[in-house]
Amino acid sequence: MRKRTALEWRFAEDPDEWERLTGLPTSVTRHSLPRRIVWAGLLALLVLLSGTGVWLWQTAQAGLATIETEVDAAANADLWAERQATAGVQLVNLEGGVAVVEVALPASAGLPGLRQTRVYRQTGDGWRRTPPSAALWGEVRRLETNHFVFDYRQL
Repeated sequence: MRKRTALEWRFAEDPDEWERLTGLPTSVTRHSLPRRIVWAGLLALLVLLSGTGVWLWQTAQAGLATIETEVDAAANADLWAERQATAGVQLVNLEGGVAVVEVALPASAGLPGLRQTRVYRQTGDGWRRTPPSAALWGEVRRLETNHFVFDYRQL
């Protein structure tokens, strides 16, 4: 013989009515915090996260500005040794202690203008010019015609 169980539904419109129907205090069945406390906590968390994000962004920008200044000084020191002139230096790529920069020097004193892409590596002594590695210029691409095969790299 099977024992049958009955299912009874009770509906209450508010916590006081629920307490009257079940005999259980509302605090036993209700586990949530007041909404004001939840919203205040969420707001505080949002303010904390945005403040941390802003601080991290500003720190990264300050570090990048320092690196740009150091690479600019190293590139201009190299140019001064070569041509006794200073140039505009723009950081193109910075990855793993290797900086790729565009150097633009206007023509002056009978010397032609100069526009180059140079590579600098960070060492213990500062930024030093190094020969570019093939990995900096992207993957090898191939162009084939009936008579020629061109292997090249493209940024």
